[in-house]
Formats: sequence, structure tokens, C-alpha cells
Amino acid sequence: NNRYFVPGTVPSIPQRRPRPPACAPQPGGVMRLLRRGAAAALAAVAAADGDIRVAVQAHQALAERARTLRGGLPPVNLAYGSGAAASVGHEPWQPAPSFAVPTLGGGEIAYDASSRSGALPLVVAVVDVTDPFMAYMVADESSVDGFLSLTPVPAAQFLFLSTEQGEAERLQSRILQRLDSMKLSADAMNQWRRRLHFGSTVLRDLRAKGGKFAALPEVLDSFKGIRKYLRYLSMSTGEYVALPRLDCNFQWSRSQGPNNHSPPNPIRAEVAYVPHGCSHAALGNTSQLEGRFALVFEEELSGCTAEEAVVGLGGAVPKLEGVIVMARQGAERLRAIGDQAAQQIGGGSSAWPLPATMVAFDARLLAQVHQSPVPVIYECNETTPGSFVVIDAQGLLHEAGHVINPWLRVLGWAGQYWAQEQAAQAWIDEASTVVRIFQNLPFGGDATVDLSDFLLNAGGRSKLALETELRCPGPWNADCGVWDHVATVAARCGDEAYNITGGFEPGGSFKEIGRFVTPYRLGIGRWVTDVTALAPLLRRGRCTFTLAAAPWTEKSWIWSMTLRASGKDVGGALPVSGAPLFSNNEPVVRQTFDGSYNAGRKRSITVPKGTSKVDLYVLISGHGEDETGCCEFLPSRHVFTLNGRQYPIEFNAPHDLFGCARPVDGVEPNGGGGWWMGRNGWGPGQEVRPIVVDVTEALASESEDGVYEVSYAGWMWDVKAGRWMEPAAKSGYVVLASHLAFYA
Repeated sequence: NNRYFVPGTVPSIPQRRPRPPACAPQPGGVMRLLRRGAAAALAAVAAADGDIRVAVQAHQALAERARTLRGGLPPVNLAYGSGAAASVGHEPWQPAPSFAVPTLGGGEIAYDASSRSGALPLVVAVVDVTDPFMAYMVADESSVDGFLSLTPVPAAQFLFLSTEQGEAERLQSRILQRLDSMKLSADAMNQWRRRLHFGSTVLRDLRAKGGKFAALPEVLDSFKGIRKYLRYLSMSTGEYVALPRLDCNFQWSRSQGPNNHSPPNPIRAEVAYVPHGCSHAALGNTSQLEGRFALVFEEELSGCTAEEAVVGLGGAVPKLEGVIVMARQGAERLRAIGDQAAQQIGGGSSAWPLPATMVAFDARLLAQVHQSPVPVIYECNETTPGSFVVIDAQGLLHEAGHVINPWLRVLGWAGQYWAQEQAAQAWIDEASTVVRIFQNLPFGGDATVDLSDFLLNAGGRSKLALETELRCPGPWNADCGVWDHVATVAARCGDEAYNITGGFEPGGSFKEIGRFVTPYRLGIGRWVTDVTALAPLLRRGRCTFTLAAAPWTEKSWIWSMTLRASGKDVGGALPVSGAPLFSNNEPVVRQTFDGSYNAGRKRSITVPKGTSKVDLYVLISGHGEDETGCCEFLPSRHVFTLNGRQYPIEFNAPHDLFGCARPVDGVEPNGGGGWWMGRNGWGPGQEVRPIVVDVTEALASESEDGVYEVSYAGWMWDVKAGRWMEPAAKSGYVVLASHLAFYA
């Protein structure tokens, strides 16, 4: 029943295997011991009929053995439940079980797996305010406002579960107060009120009820989250004491965890006290801090912020391991250092790549570090159960992605994505003609497909789409490749030569029918790309399709592609012929966006007699980065001139920090990197969307022989002058393919 695959092609479910860790630890006996310890502790709970004290005692005995090996052991987190973990595990892409959760106000969120009926898509979050990350996410006003400001309002349901009595009421009050204070339309306000749900029963009591009430907590047991700790060695007891910590904003500087710039996990070092952390110039000999963490006490920061202290220490101390900011006594909660600054364009800092974090006030650590440096373990580990899970419109389970920063909007992005997936599925269900190109193709390769029965030249077809599915070898995000890479697919229905590989990234051929960018370590991906204008490339008969990626691309991606034609959009037809315009691969490779880029970009085209409409089709994306800033994170402008009339195409998303945060357009949200930052014509985890412009008016005037002049020029953004300028990149490059499509 998995409708994300063509019927009959659903791969068999593999034998269950352990979920890869979200924060990959260094290998060693302690981690193996931890896994055995977690199982032993949970088994002890079951044997004791839910007596958690037995589990704690079992774990403490195991922890003592571990300390003799490596000096510390992450705890088994059993805070959410009073009984054993689920005996049946769950994985992404598996059907969700039937469940029910009572909600505030006497309502209920329920799902019936047998009939697939319920409020879906559904995004579930567990609010445990003992976790500094989650506490900041649901309490910080900018976090809540960013969630409620999403446009459009996600067409999904959101369920917040809590671990403490009274927390659901506090959270509901906080979010609804922020909603009332915002200047949203009445319709948006009503939509949010209908879609926000707060569980009235805490997680442990849902477990105790059993049956359908325990089903969702059991799912969360399998979808594990992470916790971050600073452990310091207590001189009085000889044991490690764990302090929960909240890392800095990922973009502002480096944070440890599920992201593509994470520092090692764990880091074993010492922490040294820096009195009056603002006085960097008075540090004198800084060699004592090299290879160590610096600890600054927020109450002693006079004349600077915590952010300024981190930046100053990073600049003053070579080889500093990181900075730990201890919060003031009585601080209500920890905050993400640099979070407000990083939500602005250019919000990074010169502290990068220095790890920075905040911990709560701890008198024992503060007293100890005043005397001498203290051994610490800086680590990120898994917890049980997880904090997030998504159930899509088909009733299938999914991870919410990598929640890197404590922003509530990450849940909204997940809701937007799975709502648009529901809409995409509706169009696919209506497609009248289907031809499979690739099925579960690892990395890349060729496939020859007979299109004789595709009937592209028959009447009644008005839209042609390329459906692309991206998966990983296993069901979890951790099974996927870490980095974003460009992939392209070309169609050759004759003997014509073409260049699909280009000079840097693949793509840019006149035979290219689709270009994609893989996400940062996400196991989802399905795009329906309108390629109607490219129908003339697909002659009836046998065509060879080639999927290509750069040689350095991680080999963990599995592709499936399908051509779909639909006649739903009446009143139109597919184009009968086309003409190639400009390519950065053919006849020669010229991708670098430099001073010679625009040379010779002119040609003549012939419009067939009887043409009633002409579309300009452009597939373009900018990549790389040099001292000019070009081209990934720099806006670009591309002007096509047909018969004297200009048609400009601008990519201004780099001006918008959240320019790629468009799940409503099919961007896979919450990747393990800075996926949200605006880019030049593309985004990680999305197809490069074709630009289609009706240029009929430019070619409407009669030409004696039907021949018209066409030219193209590219422009880059001058950051200093704030205007467009001729290309002057040193190594930044643009991948381009463009066509005209003629309709009878």
C-alpha cells in the first residue's frame, strides 16, 4: 500500500536492524556497553513490573564498569515512561499503528490504521522542558513567532505531547497568546487554531493506559532523539557529573550533533576558567588555554555579550577547543548563543568554526574550575524516546528531519512538505499515461526505454511531467549521504552527441530533461517536474536516458524516475517542435561566470509556420564560491532577448536567509546542514525548477522568412555597489540549458 512507489515495485521490507546513531560516536567498548546497558536496564523495568528504581540500579552498576574503561557513560534516559520500551519497533516508511491521544478541551487526536482515517498529515512533538533545546524551542518568542508566521499556514495537524503535568496548558497558553499578538489574517488565525493540538495526558500516563493510547509513545521509542551534555569530573567523588547543554546557533558557529559541520563526538579535553570573559586583551599568556575549553561565567561579563566573549576568545587563543558559557544563577532557561544574530543575512560570526555552548549554573563546577582545569567530556548522544515523528497523508511514518537549531518552525516546515506531497500525489493519481525510466537505480547509469506507446503526439495530452523519487539504502536519514550534490538526467532519442557532464557540476546539455540537488542526509525526496516544453526531445521510439552525477558524489542515493502525461488541463496540447537556444556545455563548455561568459551569445531561430504559441524554457543554477561571492550564495540575472524584446530572469533568493525554506515548492526540509539559506536558482533537496515564459508576443510580428534574432547575457550582483554588473567570477560557475517550444 506504499503509494510513493509505482504499484508492484515496492521493495521488500528488510530485516529489522538497529537505527544508525544520530550523533555518530567514536567507536569503542563503552558505546557497545551502553547499548547492552540500555537493553539490560529496560529489561529490568519489565521484570520489575514497571519499577523504574530497578532499572536505575542496574544502570548505575553498569555505569561503574564503564567509568573504569573510558571515564564516563551516557545515561539511559527513562524519564518519559514507567514501563518497558515498545516490544515492536517502528521505522520510517512503515504504516503507523492506530492510536488515540486525548487533547485539552475534551477533544481527541485519533488515527485508525485499518481505514487510514484521521487527521493527517500529522506532526508530533514531545515537549520535555528538562531538555534545554526543547525548552528554548517552545519558549523563545522568536522561535514561536517564526512558526506562526509561516506562509502558507501548513495544511497539516500539529500535536504537542508533554512529559510534565501542567506543561500542555502552559504551552497552549504561550502559543495562543503569541498568535493573538500577531497581525495575521482572520483565515490564517482560524487555520492555526484548528491545527494546533495539545495532549491533555502526559506521556507516561498514555503508556499506562495501554492499547491505542500507548501506541504513539511506542512509536516515539523507535524514533529516537538526541541530548547534549557537558560532563565534568568531580574531584570530590571521582565521577563524571552531567550538565545538559544548549549549543550555539548552527550558522553562527559550530554546534555538535546531526549536521555536516559537527565537531567530533565526543570531545575529551579540559576546561579552564577565564575570569571576566570580556577582557580578552588581559589574558596575557594564552598557551594555558590551547587545546582546552574556556569557561566564562555570564554574571562576570561586564561590557560585552556572551556572543562577543566567544568571538573575542576565539580570536585571542590559538587552538582553543571551544567556549562554555555558564548561565547566571536562577536563569529561567538556557539560550542558543548567536541565535538572534544568525537569523539575519550575514548572521554568521568570526567565531566559526569554534564550538560554543551554554550550561546552567553549577556551583560545584564553578568552584572546581577556579582552582585548576577540570577534565570534561563534550558529547551528543541518543535518548529514549524521541522528540519528533511525522505521519503522512498515507499513514506512513517519517522522521521530521535533522532539527539542528531550536526553531519551532522546523515542525511547520515538515508540515508544509508533507501537505504538498499529498497534493503532488493527487496529480500523479490522475496521470493518464505512465512510462517508468529508472527503478531503484543506485548512483547513476543508463536505461533504454521504448516510448512507442507513450503517444506523445496523440491528442488529449496537455502536460508532461518527470516524477523523480530519491531514497537511501536504509529507512533512516542516517543511512543517507551527508552532502548536497547535483544530478542530471538526459534523454537521447537518436545518434546526436551531447555533453551531460559539463566542466564542474553535471548538467547544461541540450538533452537534459531534469536537474536535481540531493539533500543533506535526508531519506525522502519526490518531485514532479513540469517538462511539457521538452516533449519534442522525446521522439516516438527508443530513447536512452542517462542519469549522471559528479564522480565525488556519495554513492548512497537510489533513484527512480517516471514520465507521466496528463490530459486534465483541457484546452491545450503538447508542443509539436522545439529549438535549442543556449547551453553552457554545448557546443563548448563555458560554465565559469567570468568576463568572457557573455561573449558570442547570439543566434538566429526559425519559427515554424502555423505556430500559435511559443514558450521559453530555461534550466539554470549557480554554484561554487570565490572571492567575489559567486555563485551559490550570490544573486544572478539572466536576460533573454527575442526579436528585441527582453525577458529577464532573476534569482534573488540569496538575499533571503530563508530563501530555500520552501517545502511548499517541494524542498525537502530539515536537512543536516544550512539547507534553508537562499541560493542561486536551486536548493538542497529539490529539483532545479525550470523557468517557463510565454514569449509568443515577441515573435508575433511577421518575419519575411520566419527567422528571428535571439541573444542571452548573464549578470552578477555587485554586493558593494548594490547593483547588477557584468560577470567577473574567478571560479564560480553557472549551469545553463535553454530551449524554445512551439505549439500548433
